[in-house]
Amino acid sequence: DDDDDALSQPRSPCRAESRTGTGSLRLPVILGFGGDVQAAAEELWEHIEVASPATKQWREGKEEMVEKPRFFKSRLRLRPDAIASDGHRWALCTAALPRDRGSVQAQVVRVRSPGLFQSVRYMLYLEGDKSTDRVFLASAARTSGKLGSSVKPYYIISCNEHEQRFDWRSPHFLARLSGNLLSTHYVLHGRASGEEAQAGGSGQDFNGSSREELLEIRFKKPNDAPRIMEVALPRPRGDVGGRTRSASGEGLSRAWAYEGRARAEEPEVAGDDVEAERWQCLSSISAKWDPARCVYSINFHGRVGRASAKNFQLVRANRDFLPLSGDAMCLQFGRVDEDVFNIDIAHPLSPVQAFALALTMFDHRPAET
Repeated sequence: DDDDDALSQPRSPCRAESRTGTGSLRLPVILGFGGDVQAAAEELWEHIEVASPATKQWREGKEEMVEKPRFFKSRLRLRPDAIASDGHRWALCTAALPRDRGSVQAQVVRVRSPGLFQSVRYMLYLEGDKSTDRVFLASAARTSGKLGSSVKPYYIISCNEHEQRFDWRSPHFLARLSGNLLSTHYVLHGRASGEEAQAGGSGQDFNGSSREELLEIRFKKPNDAPRIMEVALPRPRGDVGGRTRSASGEGLSRAWAYEGRARAEEPEVAGDDVEAERWQCLSSISAKWDPARCVYSINFHGRVGRASAKNFQLVRANRDFLPLSGDAMCLQFGRVDEDVFNIDIAHPLSPVQAFALALTMFDHRPAET
């Protein structure tokens, strides 16, 4: 497996405990949602309570029962027939999940094509229950990128389950995820700002300076402990969409300019510091060293079944990217089979942002070898 060589090193792994085919129509018209896509997407979810409020956890070599965080006790699931069109799927993928209403259980499945020149695509599904099947949300594939280079990570995310054209010109295009050569810095871009930029239209590429920034990710690995993930994303607004990259080339990267100026507990900022209010900071949870088993471990509350360097959890953080105390979890991702990974998502993330975070786990990082 691409980056799971770390599993042979005892101190590295974490052990497991639309817009589609619409021609020149504008998005709100397609969806029939009026102007507030965020609010309309929230209405497609319903809230349920989890029966079991406790789970098992290893502590100092012993197994004990601990109460589940709110992230695990409250769940969101789609209302029956919520996805009536590709437009609804587009809205579900791009809108932030409802605040304070729990998390969504989903799966990322890696599909490998047979043959000598094997291609790989990734599928995001919402998990079903005993009476319902899983629901497709998005697919992704690593491509050669705009300049034809396959060295740097470059993914196209689509809202079509059978996408044949992983390209920004595809009418099913959701977002693109691009990384640097060392796979330590990624940016997720959506469509070009303004509804006038239509997929499959004139064929002209969107200018990078006008693309909508949905997410920025940076990895750090200062020692032999598991890597640290720092994430900046636009704060959810009443409608879908984050913040457009400015003409000066600055965007979500400005979030890292505020390190060293954090407040004690909250990521909110003073009223005169308006710029920093435009983004939300997230950070990965540090795995704890278990001397009894000689591994780093994280409690995934029964959702992850196999040890992997890909396993991680994200929580809300302050402007120094230091995790906040309390019930701040918003995402967890971990392996359950060779090509199947559970992913649980909560506010302020959208499914497409969470999918992009998961995709970064499949890239090789030379600095960690």
